[in-house]
Amino acid sequence: MPADHEDWLCNACKTEAFNSDLQRVSKVEFDEHVKYVYKQFLPDEEEPDTDGCMRNVPFQMAAIADVPKEYAIGLIVGPSGSGKTLLLKGRFGYDATPFKWKDDVAVISQVHEDKEEAMRRLIKMGISSAPDMCRPFKDLSVGQQDCAVMARALNHGAAIDEFGSNLGPVGLFKLCKGLRGFVREHGLGNITVATCNPQVALMLKPAWTI
Repeated sequence: MPADHEDWLCNACKTEAFNSDLQRVSKVEFDEHVKYVYKQFLPDEEEPDTDGCMRNVPFQMAAIADVPKEYAIGLIVGPSGSGKTLLLKGRFGYDATPFKWKDDVAVISQVHEDKEEAMRRLIKMGISSAPDMCRPFKDLSVGQQDCAVMARALNHGAAIDEFGSNLGPVGLFKLCKGLRGFVREHGLGNITVATCNPQVALMLKPAWTI
């Protein structure tokens, strides 16, 4: 088993060495607690070796191989822990390092250097009132923070994880509608989002879904 499971996944995706039996590996000490879990839940399986705890990633690599080179919006759907973030990193260039929002600066001032573009992005993503635009990021609701992150991230080739994870049905619908409109109006493409919510596929109408 490779030493670094994320590097292995990234290399598999980039070289198109697609394998439907792809596994993810977490490096942990195989102590008494881990042994107990294996005995309780996996009594018929062999204990893992020193490479750590393994489990299959459910996404079919063949489906990833069929993703077109050019598209408007693509969607990855799967439950928490299923490997969505790994796929975003390895195949779609996702950077998991969060932007550091300043506590004493309005959110609109941190979305885009052009003030008109910043306002347009926030409105499209669902932050449409002046008081909310002028609040610092820390004072927004969790759902509004998701929308602000989206507004800042939207560029050609953007990869976005946990899409709409903190929004209710109405807010999620508005976010999907706003994203579709923004991508169309700005001529953006190769936007890839990952979500746990399968309803996003109906609302977002992506070019492909895996």
